[in-house]
Amino acid sequence: MPKKARVFIHVYLWGTHLNHLTMMKRASMLTAFLLLVSLSCVLAQSLSPTVISPAGRFASAGGYTLSETVGEMTMVETYSAGGSILTQGFQQPSDNNVRVPIVQQAGYDLTVSPNPGTGSFYFNVAASAPVTIDIRVTDVIGQTVGIFQTSGIEGAQRLPVDLSGLRQGVYFAEVWMNYSTGTTVYRMTHRLQVVR
Repeated sequence: MPKKARVFIHVYLWGTHLNHLTMMKRASMLTAFLLLVSLSCVLAQSLSPTVISPAGRFASAGGYTLSETVGEMTMVETYSAGGSILTQGFQQPSDNNVRVPIVQQAGYDLTVSPNPGTGSFYFNVAASAPVTIDIRVTDVIGQTVGIFQTSGIEGAQRLPVDLSGLRQGVYFAEVWMNYSTGTTVYRMTHRLQVVR
């Protein structure tokens, strides 16, 4: 057999082999894809109404549904498509004395009463040494709605803070207690609720 013919047969056989490998690869990928699709149908997720919170439940009766949780839902958005409804948002705890300590040295504390209140709050201070107290009140979107400052506070004292000019709602009081040297001995955010 001439050399050209042998080269042609060799190249032809090699090309057929590569074509066969490519077809096998495609068949394997198609098989894997079909297997995944069939498994996803078998293992598909079925969602039912769910409540995710520290405490609560979901109930349905007579075509009505009720989702009960401990806390307040804010920033709620509801989506619906066909027969499905999704409501999502952030939950705020219902505890009226939520405090997030950032700095609190021994001998320094502050509570707020009455909370919730109509706008006249008392900040009950315990300070073992003279401090300056700075209070910045913000609304839920972070805008400052009041600033209060007093100095020379020592021992147990009750400081009146008037927020009666504010609308009903939730506010946050950031409180700092500082020595005259500027050292912070107490810093905490208190949740305030104004009701009418």
